[in-house]
Amino acid sequence: MGYPAATAAMGCEGKVVNSVTVEGQEQITYEWGSVDSGPYAQVQVRAGQVHGKTAKRLDSASTPSVCLATQASFDQLLTGSDYATAAATLGCGGELISEVTVDGLAQRSYAWGNVVAGPYVQLRFDNGLLSAKLAQRLTLSAAPSACVPTRAGYDSVIPGLALAAVVERMGCAGQLLNDVVVSGLARQTYAWGDAASGPYAQITLDGGAVTAKIAQRLDAGVPANCVPTQAQFDALAAGVTLAAAQATMGCAGELVNDATVDGVREVSQSWGNVATGPYVMVTLRDNRLSAKFAQRLDGTGAPSACLPTSATHAALTDGMSYADASATVGCAGQLLHEVVIDGTNEKTFVWGNVVSGPYMQVKFRNGALAAKAALRL
Repeated sequence: MGYPAATAAMGCEGKVVNSVTVEGQEQITYEWGSVDSGPYAQVQVRAGQVHGKTAKRLDSASTPSVCLATQASFDQLLTGSDYATAAATLGCGGELISEVTVDGLAQRSYAWGNVVAGPYVQLRFDNGLLSAKLAQRLTLSAAPSACVPTRAGYDSVIPGLALAAVVERMGCAGQLLNDVVVSGLARQTYAWGDAASGPYAQITLDGGAVTAKIAQRLDAGVPANCVPTQAQFDALAAGVTLAAAQATMGCAGELVNDATVDGVREVSQSWGNVATGPYVMVTLRDNRLSAKFAQRLDGTGAPSACLPTSATHAALTDGMSYADASATVGCAGQLLHEVVIDGTNEKTFVWGNVVSGPYMQVKFRNGALAAKAALRL
């Protein structure tokens, strides 16, 4: 359907949320209503035709559920059943929290209970049939763990372990964060410690066996006591060890997270201040640097001195260099961040004010314009 027909169906013009050009195709997102209170609808128009749509709180099904789910009723929910059967199993109708249709696939998500305090259940239906279910705090295992995770306990948890062995090695039962079933595969995630202050560990089991784990602040953290520079960031080479990266940066840095998925360990280390900059973060896969990320390392971190317009946004074309783009807009952009993964360098520059507009964000991949997005031009 073209946008004029969509406008006629909705009854008025939509508000432009953003305009994005990727690989030469323009996608504009329009919205109707209030995203906070509802009713609300959002439509994505790509190359002049409706590509996707999202809705919230359009009808009475958007009211909160009047019953609480139990572990027994959650376990009885079967993949492939319809909404009416699921509602009868849980004891009442759920709250319709989102409705999305993309490329002909209609997905509706319903919720029962309180997501903050629990018990809580969320179900997703693909074209009317149950495809995924999630539960939180349905049982007493939702209580916080009674012990603090340690490096030794965390390191001793390996892929394939059953929950009982995990509990033994961690020192106590973890807190059941969620219980998810997608396409018949059961996934449970347990947590130990405090996610905000640490130490903290999270372990995921698929079909009852460990498949992934994440830790934060298990060791005595060394603060990022040196300020990173552009020269140091540029000198970080793919494949170097953590010790070599720390030597390049001039201090130990701070451990952001430590995750092992499918036997592969990923560690993220950072230097500087993520809020104000300068800031650098590296990711090491099995102790070899695989990606690096920087924010506000040099003078290009200053805000742009001019505002983007619809005309300058339209004049930016794929493959254009940053120098040509700056000349087209009328001033240098603000370097938002720089990411290097597998030898590909991506820099994202912005012009204007993201809160009040006008605003434009442009991504350059290995020096050539690859994508652009705009708000309230």
